[in-house]
Amino acid sequence: MASKAVQEDFSSVSSAWSDKQVPNRPFWAIQTCTASYPLPRVKTLELNHVAIHVKDVAASCAFYGDILKLDPLPRPAFTFPGAWFRLGIVQELHIIGERGEPVFSHNRGNHFALRVDDLDKWEKHLDAHSYPHLPRKERPDGILQLFLKDPDGHVIELFAPPL
Repeated sequence: MASKAVQEDFSSVSSAWSDKQVPNRPFWAIQTCTASYPLPRVKTLELNHVAIHVKDVAASCAFYGDILKLDPLPRPAFTFPGAWFRLGIVQELHIIGERGEPVFSHNRGNHFALRVDDLDKWEKHLDAHSYPHLPRKERPDGILQLFLKDPDGHVIELFAPPL
């Protein structure tokens, strides 16, 4: 069953939680939610962007441009500082300046993952720039991954399928 806090957060939506027993899966990965009211036929098309709050936009731009090699994008003239970068083909990273709150990020918590072309080359690139990262590891499904932090402490996973 969903926790009481989750149930209270969604008290306006009546839903039924089912716990199907699936071997080797954590409980949160096997819970499903089915609405008890008719849903409109809508579809999510894509993840458009990830937005992160940063303290120093210039330092973040240097990291995402020079270390992660992301291409900058034009950004509308918002009333707050920031920058945009391309993530892959159509997704974007939106950097929002003037962060005042601490960042809570961890490789098993809040983070985002970037699929890279060659993890060996990326590891050498990070080492050549003396940029700290955790040692690479292999997930149970064979995917290779390594984790690093941006200047504000946002955790980023770089991953590549096995060769």
